[in-house]
Amino acid sequence: VSPEMRGAYYADRVFEDWQLKLLTDAVTRAVFIDDTDAREMTDKLIGMAGPSSRALLEDNLQQHTSVPSNRFRYVLDTLLVSIKEGRQVSFKYFDLNEDGKKVYRKNGRRYLVNPYNIYWIDRSYYLICNTDGKSGLSTYRLDRMRALPRRKAAISRTGSHLWTSDLFSQQVLIS
Repeated sequence: VSPEMRGAYYADRVFEDWQLKLLTDAVTRAVFIDDTDAREMTDKLIGMAGPSSRALLEDNLQQHTSVPSNRFRYVLDTLLVSIKEGRQVSFKYFDLNEDGKKVYRKNGRRYLVNPYNIYWIDRSYYLICNTDGKSGLSTYRLDRMRALPRRKAAISRTGSHLWTSDLFSQQVLIS
């Protein structure tokens, strides 16, 4: 090997540059991620690039649209753990009125659901779940959930994978 060829090289990267660009853009455009989390995620993604590509990705990084807190991360993490452990989850759910103020559904009473999956649809994440004693599935936007403690009751997963795939093949109206 000639002296000018010596050094460390990235022979096999997990992502190509164009893939890292798509992923960093997705993170910076996600309105539900706070600034600190967005910066941490984009830094990790850019760190996966080769040295010459890092500068290119950093120079072309889009400005992140900030949100006030990292509440979304807590909601997403809580739901993922509940799904993985097969446990029910309880939460309050709100809509926004004409003035952009929160209006809690069911007069602020909690929902108790069996979570099955989380899907990204039209710029938002949705929980796919059902309620004991009711047939069919319900969907709830993660950014409109509050007060999510993990529950101890185990859920039934019978056929849930079929319900969730069927739900989106039929273009079902989202709650």
